[in-house]
Amino acid sequence: MDELKLRALDLFDDYVDLPAAQRAQWLQSLRHANPRLHGALAHLLRADGCHHALDDELPSGLVAHLAVLASPEHANADPADPRIGERLGAWRIDHALADGCGSRRYLAYRDDGRYRQQVVLDCLHPRLREPHAIGAFLSERRRLVALRHPGIVTTLDAGIDGDGHPWLATRPVDGQAIDAWCDAHRLPVAQRVELLIRACDALAYAHAHGVRHRQVAACNLLMDETGQLQLIGFGLPAAARSGSLFDAEPTPPDADRIAIGADVRALAAVAFRLLCGRAPLPAKPDAAPSMALALIDAPIGIAQRRSLDDNRALARALGGDLAAIVGRAMASRGGYADMVAFADDLRLWQAGRPIARDRGWLVRLRQALHL
Repeated sequence: MDELKLRALDLFDDYVDLPAAQRAQWLQSLRHANPRLHGALAHLLRADGCHHALDDELPSGLVAHLAVLASPEHANADPADPRIGERLGAWRIDHALADGCGSRRYLAYRDDGRYRQQVVLDCLHPRLREPHAIGAFLSERRRLVALRHPGIVTTLDAGIDGDGHPWLATRPVDGQAIDAWCDAHRLPVAQRVELLIRACDALAYAHAHGVRHRQVAACNLLMDETGQLQLIGFGLPAAARSGSLFDAEPTPPDADRIAIGADVRALAAVAFRLLCGRAPLPAKPDAAPSMALALIDAPIGIAQRRSLDDNRALARALGGDLAAIVGRAMASRGGYADMVAFADDLRLWQAGRPIARDRGWLVRLRQALHL
């Protein structure tokens, strides 16, 4: 990357958080002093403010492609990854972990002789090195660094490499995926619901601070060695995924609502499997997934891993409002507007109180779910 772009990247963090009037004044001064540097910096600032349709629900073909990128086989398929052994800041990259939405993750260790420590490094995907992608990565990184929540993985460091590409270092979480951990500990349904509420709270906090997860899945909801839930694996916005590999589309007017809804539905799919042990697949193409139907031919071990004697007992535990809440959260229409609403109804179930805000949708959903 040439010196002009490197200088623009250095200035980005100074300018991006300025009040609009002050930023305009500073940019005007820079325009007179160095028009070329002004142009490069203005390009990054414009990318920071962009919204893109792919921040929300991705086309099915792209979802399948991202699933391939995120697979361990793909992550470890390139032993010649030029980043292996590279030092970024105080961190020496040891090996690749996985590819996510627009980024590649590595395990790295501290290499400055001060003390021993490991981190997970998020680097922009090698194919995504255009200025607008770098600007979008910087914008998302700025929001992630500001998150402070006990249920969200901690950011430890951030920087820019010698080629002008940004990176982010987070604390590695030594833990199990939420579903595997719950099964291993034979957690009852009520305790699993408590963990889902914690996940809702962490995601609601991220949403309130302008961050969309984009990759909500059991493997990104880890239970650490202390039994605490940790949300990891945030995906990058579409602006950081656009370029030769991804084609951005015009932004719909309700893009932010769609993005939050996508996270809600993804967590609902995790909840379905967490509670009934089966994938949320509908019995018929036009039907909603049903926990009751999913348990008809389920092995008895599913109930036993929830500290219950048999599947009939599990069906009773999941019946009524709880199944309806999860079903509503999975619905593409008439679902929860955000994580707060999803968590509110889970808390009502937890307290043994009825969900009476709109009995119409509840009756219709129970009929669809065969409850």
